[in-house]
Amino acid sequence: MSSSNVIIPPDWSKLILDREKIWDDYDRSQSMVGNLGQMAKQIPDCAPADIQMQFGPDSLPTTELETLVPKVREQIETASRLKAEVQGCHNEIAAIKQKEKTTIIVMAVAGAVVLLVLLIVIIAIVSSIGSSR
Repeated sequence: MSSSNVIIPPDWSKLILDREKIWDDYDRSQSMVGNLGQMAKQIPDCAPADIQMQFGPDSLPTTELETLVPKVREQIETASRLKAEVQGCHNEIAAIKQKEKTTIIVMAVAGAVVLLVLLIVIIAIVSSIGSSR
């Protein structure tokens, strides 16, 4: 096989490098779009988050997205953690309410038993007083 050496003019090599950079940026952007799509499924409809970002006039959208995506992910993780804590509190409140109902029922039954015992004792005392006369 013969091999041929292709000589690329210098002005073309810069164009080729620029083209490669553009495609690399495009691939990174597509990856971030996929990440944002996955994160969008986890974000409920609510008021916008207050994320303060400062970008210069020469910043590129891909750079801005690369900076923003971790912050959005952090906000989602914080929201998920807080949601789990709230759910834990709701479960704890439900358990306390159940214990309260159980305690009320036990106290009512215990009170009824005490009243029944007192009634039996009073009847026994009254009948013993009535029979001794």
